[in-house]
Amino acid sequence: MREIKLKPGELDISTKQSVIMVTTELGSSVGMAVYDRKARIAGMAHIVLPDSSISTEYDIENEYGKFADTAIPAILERLLSLGSKKEDLIIKIAGGADMFSLESGSTPFNIGQRNIQAVKESVKNLGLNISGADTGGTTGRTLKLNIIKGKFYKKVGDLPEMEF
Repeated sequence: MREIKLKPGELDISTKQSVIMVTTELGSSVGMAVYDRKARIAGMAHIVLPDSSISTEYDIENEYGKFADTAIPAILERLLSLGSKKEDLIIKIAGGADMFSLESGSTPFNIGQRNIQAVKESVKNLGLNISGADTGGTTGRTLKLNIIKGKFYKKVGDLPEMEF
């Protein structure tokens, strides 16, 4: 099995069943994995920011995997162009931790929660549902998708990896 490791702001689609897609270092970022259970193809994004509204045109054109409002439609569009149907898609998300809280307990940026909300809204606006989520808290995560098995895995902090 070959692993495709996504860095922050990247997205990828795979039609190869011998691949495991992985996104690590999910702090305030949100990883989204999409699996077509009939066609056995998949997409994954490592979403860093909730929306592209304050970004440059370069960012939006070249780093659209970075933003929830551009990454999620891009993944769906690519999967549908490869023959996927919305009703066959399984979507799971992980991440969105509060990694920037201050000693006082306040969270001035609240980027993790904003990312979670943006991902959920974008998925819903496209007529899809999230079937599994492990989000929030203060601990980083890893999200994996084994395409041939159609199984999703998460790793939270130092805990062992587990299916979800």
